Amino acid sequence: MQHTLQKLAGLAFRGVVRPWPSTPRNIIPRARPIIPPIRHQFQAISTALSSRNAPSPLSSDEANPEHRAESGPSSDIPLTLAAQGRAAAFAIRQLLHEKNVADAYVIINSIRYADLPKTADKFFGSFTSMKEFDSIALAFSPGVSPRLPCHTLLHGLLRLGMADKASKLASDMVSSGIRVQCRTIEAIYSGLIHASQTQSALKELPSREELESPGILHLDPSKALDKRTGFAIRLLGLVRQSRQRRSSRMFKLLITLCVINGEIILASLLFGVLIRDCQARHAQANEALETPKPTYAHVADICHLADDYLANPPTSYGAKLQYQAGLQALANLANFLDQQLIQMPNIARLLSSLCHCPRGPDEVWVTGVDGNIIRVQAYSYINGVLDKLIDSLSKVRKKYPIILDSDSCHSLLGYSLNNRYSIPLAAKVWRYMLLMRFTESNFTHAILDRAGEVLDLTQLRTLDNPITVNDLKQIKHTGDNYILDAYLRRLIAEGRHGTIIAALPSLLPGFDKITCRSLRLGFTRSPCHTSDYGPVVFGALLTCLVQAKQFKKAEKLFLWIRVAESHSWQPDENGVVTPWCIPIHIYTNMIHLYESMEVWEKKHGRRVKALQRLRHQSNVVEVDGTIFKMKNEPDRMTPSPRECAMDIYRMVKDAAPAIERKLSQLDQLGLQAKIEKRHLDIPRPDIPFFNAILKFARRPFKGKPQSVYYYHRQFRQTLDTYLATGRLRRAPLPVLLEIAQDLVEAGIPIPLLYRTCLIGRIPTEKFGNADDIWPGIVTIPYDKWRAKGKRNLRLQQHLATAEFSPANILTY
Repeated sequence: MQHTLQKLAGLAFRGVVRPWPSTPRNIIPRARPIIPPIRHQFQAISTALSSRNAPSPLSSDEANPEHRAESGPSSDIPLTLAAQGRAAAFAIRQLLHEKNVADAYVIINSIRYADLPKTADKFFGSFTSMKEFDSIALAFSPGVSPRLPCHTLLHGLLRLGMADKASKLASDMVSSGIRVQCRTIEAIYSGLIHASQTQSALKELPSREELESPGILHLDPSKALDKRTGFAIRLLGLVRQSRQRRSSRMFKLLITLCVINGEIILASLLFGVLIRDCQARHAQANEALETPKPTYAHVADICHLADDYLANPPTSYGAKLQYQAGLQALANLANFLDQQLIQMPNIARLLSSLCHCPRGPDEVWVTGVDGNIIRVQAYSYINGVLDKLIDSLSKVRKKYPIILDSDSCHSLLGYSLNNRYSIPLAAKVWRYMLLMRFTESNFTHAILDRAGEVLDLTQLRTLDNPITVNDLKQIKHTGDNYILDAYLRRLIAEGRHGTIIAALPSLLPGFDKITCRSLRLGFTRSPCHTSDYGPVVFGALLTCLVQAKQFKKAEKLFLWIRVAESHSWQPDENGVVTPWCIPIHIYTNMIHLYESMEVWEKKHGRRVKALQRLRHQSNVVEVDGTIFKMKNEPDRMTPSPRECAMDIYRMVKDAAPAIERKLSQLDQLGLQAKIEKRHLDIPRPDIPFFNAILKFARRPFKGKPQSVYYYHRQFRQTLDTYLATGRLRRAPLPVLLEIAQDLVEAGIPIPLLYRTCLIGRIPTEKFGNADDIWPGIVTIPYDKWRAKGKRNLRLQQHLATAEFSPANILTY
């Protein structure tokens, strides 16, 4: 510290008088020297100041009052207030160049100390007492503006990567009346984002008490679980209070910071602050420019994180907290939409997240019509908001100034038909699209066609002409994978698998000529040219081949998909990576394929005949004129379907860690990644996957199927016998033990049929609720709400559905 004060002595603050009286007129007061002066450093700073027409520093003799009296009146001109500010800024740059931040704060506080009363709460930095600061304070004239030195220190902290200190300093500057430029605040937020990305991926979760408290709807920086997020929100609040300019990028960076740190509820509340400020700006007559308009980018990150939180049912305590936080964030956005605060035309991404809100009894906090905070059921409230939005479309020309674009209307149309199964709601959306003169597109046809299949209404199928191979070729050349997937799904629903199989050579060039062996060994590059299809189109193609029982082609297509997936992680010519991974339902389809293959082989006896042929195979070899008859080892036979299914099962267990390693490598290399929706669902074993693989883990069942209560009673008797005598039943297959261990780790209860043979091999407390008849005998039930919705598919108004068509839609 003393070394820095000696360097500042060369700045020659002549004529500077300390604000406190009865002190000698010293340039820089110091208690006692610790480090001897360094003259060459004085000269460097003095030379820099002389280039700015600054007076030369005082010598020790000239600083003596007796010498000044003998030499007569001085010709030195004291520095002006502006010159003192420039000299202080120059000294701060020199200190930050040597990464001496503490002494830079001393200069800032000394300038402010000359004008402010002796109160410690006005200090910048970590000073806590006046006594500590008084011993090292520098002498400045009252009235020196701290604006330039403060901005110099702020920019220097950002260059040094100290975003936390920069955020604290910016907050102190704004609270003390010093304006901070919008670009500077954006740089602070960017630094906080970079610091958050480099820290641990483990994020704190809000407690259950906070989620169940109505105070969750208040934007309070103290509630932020991450300190950087709290600093950023506090800075935004001070900027709003001082009515300084805010930019769209500032809000975008702040929302991104909240999303990175897992503060999804705070991110949704920040979006509410943005739209409320925008409405307040429009309400003013002078149209001030302090607040930007909300855009699609502000809400997209929140919706992506909410979809990730709500993708799977929660199993652990932490997952339940994340699930509840995602529901609360979606409810906040729905509440803004209900209050007509969101006036953006492009809200398709928000509507998509609201439409996929999972059904359940979970409750959230929202603001009611009267302004009071109430507790409502999340699923019912969000669906009510969407229904109210659709109803308001019919009144768009009368009262509600709602203007939606074509993508948003398509989202509402899909919600009406595929989620609510309601023709009247769809009619209102369709009428609005006609009034807004939106042209019908392939998206419109795909939505109506899918709804016609679900509701079994031929009037909704606008694609009346049968789809041909040429149609698939044309869609393939357009590059619209969404429409291609819709066409493939319709052909599968109609049972026209032959059309898709005939189009495979066109959709996958080289598919007929390539072999499975070349795909396994990586001898071909043909799949790399089709990696743009992604998992959606590939999943539809594989589903077609599995349902058509094209075993060889399905296996070849699966290998093709694996090569295409590996190629998607490579950067293109622009250095952008568009990664995707094989979702879990594709692996499940492959297990169903091997199940069908095993049934087919048992029915035709193919594998038994092949084993007999290999068992009696022999070769005759002549060596040195002697004939030896020797049995060769049987040629390697293709693996059985059971072995192939277990290979798929172990492949899934290794897939998730491999994808996470690839994502971390992309982050380390700094490559730009473009992740599309539903393209990066990391495959993790779920209940349908376990149901499929469990069919290969049991021995052939020869008896008649019994009731659930029979197997429940058998389980209790076996458990009592084991506890009394220690005798175990016949050991299960080794694969069943492996699958049972994975079920226990995943938190999924073991089916009742397999519990009896696992007694004594796995602790019974890990089976699940043994006294409950659920899960069933063989399979694990899942998603009861979806099953209930399927039973209600046809409980619609069939009297009016015959009139639903683009021609007479206005009759609704």
